[in-house]
Amino acid sequence: MVKLFGHYKQRRRSASMELSVNAIVILVMAMAVLGIGLGLIRGVLNSGKERLTSSLESMDLTEVATAEKQITNTNKIVLNRAKENIIMIGFYNVNTPCEEGFNLNLDCEEGLIEEQQSTDVKISEGSSGKLGAIVTPANSGTYMCTAQVFCGEAESSVVEETAFIEVKS
Repeated sequence: MVKLFGHYKQRRRSASMELSVNAIVILVMAMAVLGIGLGLIRGVLNSGKERLTSSLESMDLTEVATAEKQITNTNKIVLNRAKENIIMIGFYNVNTPCEEGFNLNLDCEEGLIEEQQSTDVKISEGSSGKLGAIVTPANSGTYMCTAQVFCGEAESSVVEETAFIEVKS
């Protein structure tokens, strides 16, 4: 009986060896695809921040922020639906020390904004500057949102202002 099953065991070992080699090859390929995907996502996010930074430098504010009005340019913001839009506001830093830099966040009703990116901008105490965000709205209409300025990754905002946003189709 030993001779009958000896040849069978030999074939079973080589089949399991082929299976484990295939599993290793699939695992290596999956890791390569994952690495490429993460690299592409990182590149897209970095290009958006670079575009926002260059836009902030080239655009002028219609109203400069002051100590009395810390956030400006929020009266009527017009955006295009389902496209990336650059929003720029003026911000006056009264007396908030912020090493990381300030960033803009739009807090709107749920489902209005599909995607939002902003970059940190350093604004010293007692001076004003420009803050911006790249926003992709999902729905057309007029909305009342809250423009919030944060210091880095802080949980609470430094200052907030109501913003009226009109999204065109």
